[in-house]
Amino acid sequence: MDTSLLLYTVLFIGMFLAFPKELKRAGFNIDYVFHGWLGDPQLDYLGFHVRRTSLTFLLHCCLPFLYLGIIHTNLVSFTLPEYVEMSITTLGVLTASYGMICFFLHVSLQRHPVYKRLQKYDTPISRVKLEVNSQARSIGAYHTDNGAYRLTVTTEWLLAPSCYNIEVAFLNDTHLELESSRTLELSENAKEGSQHVKVIATSTSGKYRQFIVMLNSLDYRDFTNSLKIPVHNTRSILINQSLSEQFTDTFLTHIRENPKYSVRRFRDVDNEGELENCLGCVVKKAQVKLRKTCASSRQGGRPCTQCRCRPMWCSECMARWFCSKQDQSSPNTWLRGKAPCPMCRQVFCILDVCMIVN
Repeated sequence: MDTSLLLYTVLFIGMFLAFPKELKRAGFNIDYVFHGWLGDPQLDYLGFHVRRTSLTFLLHCCLPFLYLGIIHTNLVSFTLPEYVEMSITTLGVLTASYGMICFFLHVSLQRHPVYKRLQKYDTPISRVKLEVNSQARSIGAYHTDNGAYRLTVTTEWLLAPSCYNIEVAFLNDTHLELESSRTLELSENAKEGSQHVKVIATSTSGKYRQFIVMLNSLDYRDFTNSLKIPVHNTRSILINQSLSEQFTDTFLTHIRENPKYSVRRFRDVDNEGELENCLGCVVKKAQVKLRKTCASSRQGGRPCTQCRCRPMWCSECMARWFCSKQDQSSPNTWLRGKAPCPMCRQVFCILDVCMIVN
């Protein structure tokens, strides 16, 4: 093979097939370049991804002919019959692809594979679409996108957009199983390597086909916390924890030994006798109250002060907040560190975090 042809082939594969993360971060991707036509996923989540997958399919159909076309004009010479044959094939494939996309987007959107799967649930497709779009833009929805995969979890749905498809699962009809994990030794995010886990989503009623959810172990905890159904780990697969997750577990263990705080006694509930939702995750109820109980107010250089805010945070969100305010280069000092209240900025230590009891 000619050296220039080999070099061109390698560069073409690297630029268009194994798309570098650096180009995506710089905005050279379909979402950014065609954002005017694709729309805003915050306003129309399903419509955005239907248009994105359709456009991706059409553009990828062009790549083989783009490759051959550049070769023809720069590197090798085709005879006239070969050129005519390639042109006819290119025109035929692109016309068929464009016709199929126009049929789905403008003629019969309900026959698109995504909407056909949603129609299996005994609800009008317009209502399901409105429900999914509304939940996807809610403050409690979980979104992750690391370039290799996208994932959205709402109160009722698990949505996994891929290059050409969108996997949609109704959580009440879903069984999640932790299938396997693998560790990549070289990682820009973790010195000790990056662990990726595979979760299998299966319909308990058979209304959708089984699909795979790939996750970084650093995202696994947030993913499971956002679900209202459990992820079964029957194979006892060990999930690596980040340093902040390890601290969160230790933080929760310590605050369980602190004095308890009675919301009934101090009337920190609403008119119906319920605690407010956590301001951090908006999923759990408030679980902790900052109340000065430590003996020494001068330990650590800053005096602990009395916080008079109502209970507004769950224990895990408070642990993450406390961790974020510590010296990240000295994790061995975190437990004896201090942090300001997220609301009133009064200083507290781990001994001042009281679990709530009714």
